[in-house]
This record gives sequence, structure tokens and C-alpha cells, in this order.
Amino acid sequence: MTTPVLAERPMAVDDAGTLDRGGAKLEFGWSKDHKERGWEGAAGYAPIDNLELELGFARAIDHDTDPNTRLRGYGFAAKWVPLQSETGLSAGLKFEYGRTRSKDRINPGETEHARALLGLASWRFASGQIIHVNLGREWVKVDGPDDSANTWGIGFEQPLSENLQLTLETYGAD
Repeated sequence: MTTPVLAERPMAVDDAGTLDRGGAKLEFGWSKDHKERGWEGAAGYAPIDNLELELGFARAIDHDTDPNTRLRGYGFAAKWVPLQSETGLSAGLKFEYGRTRSKDRINPGETEHARALLGLASWRFASGQIIHVNLGREWVKVDGPDDSANTWGIGFEQPLSENLQLTLETYGAD
């Protein structure tokens, strides 16, 4: 029997773990960054052990521009984690592709294509804490040559009780 669960919004820093073979997930989130508001969703599936495939979509409106800019995006990700353990080190790779289209009433719109390759590592402690580290490279193209950047992220999960967890993360691109 399958039952729905309530959970925190997915972290931007990814864990080094996959769904069990045949497992599926749906994720939805709402965000607000200054005057940009939007929502995103993703569906994931694990067709074989250690591999998770994901399709994502997002919509947002930037109210800081005049006229407002509408953003629409979709993406695909494949996460392969051959080293997975209940405690200790788990490690793998993730490839992401995304396309975002922006438009307003004045401009016809522009399209951004992004690709990223990430190294994923997680260390799980027997006491329940987890540390996540992501290191990668991102390539973005918007109507011209590619722009690239190194990406990084660090996340920490601390169980506070059976149903409550503290999650911290920081991430960026240089």
C-alpha cells in the first residue's frame, strides 16, 4: 500500500543516493527570491539499481522588471551512484540539462540552455547526521557562446526528533 507523505522542500545540494529500483517520486516547491516568484516540480524514477532519472519543470514571474518577465523551464537529470552505504561514504555523478525561456510584452524572448556535470558525495553517520558535498561544472548558452562556471555545494542534515530535521545548505558558482 502506498501512502502520501509530507516532507521538506528538496535541497539544492543533492545527496549521493538514489531511489530503490522501481521507486518513483514527485516533488513540488514554491519559491520567492526578491520580486521573483514561482513554482517547480519534478518526477523521478529508478529503472535499475543505482540510477535515478528525473524530469523537471518550472514557472516563475519576475516582478522587478517592467513589464514583468515570465520564465518557463524544463529539464532532465540522470544520477548514477554506484557507491551507496547506510553509514559512511556514498558517491556518484549527476548530469543535468535544462532549458529556460524568458519573455515579456516588449521583448520576443530569449532561451537559455544549461548543462551541468556534478560529483556527489555524502557521509552518513550512525547517529543520523548526513553531510553532502557537490562539486561540478556548468555550461550555459544564451544566444551566443557558452559561459561556464565551477559549481559547489555543502549540505548538512541533523535529525532533531523522529519527525523533525534541521537542514542547512550553502551553494554557489564561481
